Amino acid sequence: ADLAELEDRAAAVVKHAGAAGGPADTVAMAARLARWLAAAPADRPESFAAAAQGYVDEGGWVDRARQALRDGSPEPELETALRELLAAADARRAGEDAHFADVLRIWTASGAPDERVLGVEDVLPRVVAPLAATTGVLVIVMDGLSHAIASELVRDLSWREGWVPCAPAARPQPYVVCSTLPSVTRLSRASLLAGERVGGLARGETATFAAQVGLGDAPRLFHKGDLRGEGGGLADAVRAELAGSRRVVGAVLNAIDDHLARGDQLRPDWRLEAVAPLRALLEAARDAGRVVVLASDHGHVLERGGEQRPAASEGGERWRSARETPAEGEVLLEGPRVLVDGGRALLAWREDLRYGPRKHGYHGGANPQEVVCPLFVLAPGGEAPEGFADVALTPPAWWSVQPAPAARPGADRGPEPADAIGQLALTVEQAPAPARPDWLEAWLASEEFAAQRRGHARVQLDDARIAALLAALDTAGPVGREALAREVGMAPTRLDGALSVLRRLVNLDGYPVLSIDRDADEVTLDVGLLREQFGL
Repeated sequence: ADLAELEDRAAAVVKHAGAAGGPADTVAMAARLARWLAAAPADRPESFAAAAQGYVDEGGWVDRARQALRDGSPEPELETALRELLAAADARRAGEDAHFADVLRIWTASGAPDERVLGVEDVLPRVVAPLAATTGVLVIVMDGLSHAIASELVRDLSWREGWVPCAPAARPQPYVVCSTLPSVTRLSRASLLAGERVGGLARGETATFAAQVGLGDAPRLFHKGDLRGEGGGLADAVRAELAGSRRVVGAVLNAIDDHLARGDQLRPDWRLEAVAPLRALLEAARDAGRVVVLASDHGHVLERGGEQRPAASEGGERWRSARETPAEGEVLLEGPRVLVDGGRALLAWREDLRYGPRKHGYHGGANPQEVVCPLFVLAPGGEAPEGFADVALTPPAWWSVQPAPAARPGADRGPEPADAIGQLALTVEQAPAPARPDWLEAWLASEEFAAQRRGHARVQLDDARIAALLAALDTAGPVGREALAREVGMAPTRLDGALSVLRRLVNLDGYPVLSIDRDADEVTLDVGLLREQFGL
C-alpha cells in the first residue's frame, strides 16, 4: 500500500550489520517483487515472439525473485508477509502463463518461421556457424538452464569475470530461443546438437555434432564423464582441444538437470562456482581466445506442492497424449515443432501441474520457464567478434534495490552514446541524462583536470562520457552499478572499465574521490572531497 515506506524499511534491513547474507537478501528480493507488483501490468503481447521477448526481458527476473523467496523466513511475521507477497505474484504470473500458452498454440499451429525467434535447432547453423567462420568457439550446453538461473549466472560472468555478452550487429538484442515441444531433453537437446528438429539421435549426440556442416573440421563434443580429469580439474583432452586449432568444441553440463531430480534440500545460488567444471572451461576458453556460446535445450519449473494428475503410459512429467481430453491448465499443441504422437500433444502450462512422481523440478510443459531457452554469446573481454556488437543485459528497472538517480528538470539528453545501441529496452524509457552541476563544468575546465588527462594519456574516456558518469553520481550517497549503467546508457560490461579510467582521473594524489564497493555493487562520488582536491 505504501511502497515508499517499504523501500525505507527494506533499505534499513539491508544496511544492518546483523542482516548480512540471508535476511538482507530475502528482504531485498521481496522489495523487488513488491515493485514489480506495484507497476501497472504491460499490455498482453499479441504474438508468441513478443510474449517470448517479454519473458527474456522481464519474466525470467520475476521468476528468479519468486524462486528466491520460496523458502520463506524463520521470522514468523516476515514469513506471513512473504506468503502473501508470493500469492499475489503467483496469481499475476499465472495469468501471463495462460496467455503465453495461447499465443504458443497459435504460433505452433501456423508452422511459419519468425525471424525474431530461433528454434533450438537453429543455434548451431545460425549462431555458432557464423562465429566459427572468424574465430574459435566453445559451445557449452547447460541442460535445463532457465532464464531465472541464467539471469544470475550470466550477470556473474559479466560483472565479475569480464565476459561480454554479444549479438549480431544487425539486431543487437538478447536472443529469443524456443525449445522443441514437448520441452524434454531427448527431443530438445538432440535437436540443438543435430542442427535440425529430430526425435532423438540414433547415432548419438557426439557423432551428430561432429557431422555438422559449417562448424569447421569435425567439431568435437564432450559429455559429463569426459570433462573431469583423473586428479580433478579439466581433463587433458578437453584442455588440449580448446587450446588447439579445431574451430568448434562443445561441452554438455548436466548440473541443473541433475539438481531437478534430487536436489530438493539444496539451494545453490547458481553463480560460477556452483557449476563444476564451468570455471575451468571458461578459463581455458579465455586462454585460447575462444568465444563462448552458452546455450540451453529447455528450462524447467520447480515443485510447488501442486497437483498430480493421472495420465496414460504415453507422456512425461509435464505432457500427455493428445488422444486424451484437454483439462484445465493444459493446452493442445499441434504442428511441426511437436515431435511426439504425430505432431500433437497436451502440455501443462500451469507450473504446479505434473503427471509423474514428485521431484524437485520438471520440464516438458508449455510454461515460458520451460519453453524459452537462454542463449548467450560471450566474448572474453575486449572487442566483440566480427559482425557482433555488445548487448547490455540490464535487469528491469524494478530490480535495482536503489533506483536510478532522478533526472533533473529541463535536462538535455545530448547525443546517444554509441554503446547504448544494445541496451536491453524494457517498458520504461531511459530517463533523460542529468543536467551538469556547476562544479562539473568548472572541473572539466580546470588545469588540474588537464594535467590528470596528460598524466593518463594511455587510458581514454571522452569528456561527454566523463560528464555523464559524474553527473549521474552527483547524489548524496552511493549509486548501484546497474542503476548507474542504465542511467548513462552503458552496457554494464563496459561500465567497470569506464569507472576504472574515471577513478584515475578524479582520485588526485590517491584520495578516494570515487570509490567502488564491489561486494555491494555500489559506486560513490565524494563531491566535497573532489572540490577540495581540485581547488574548486
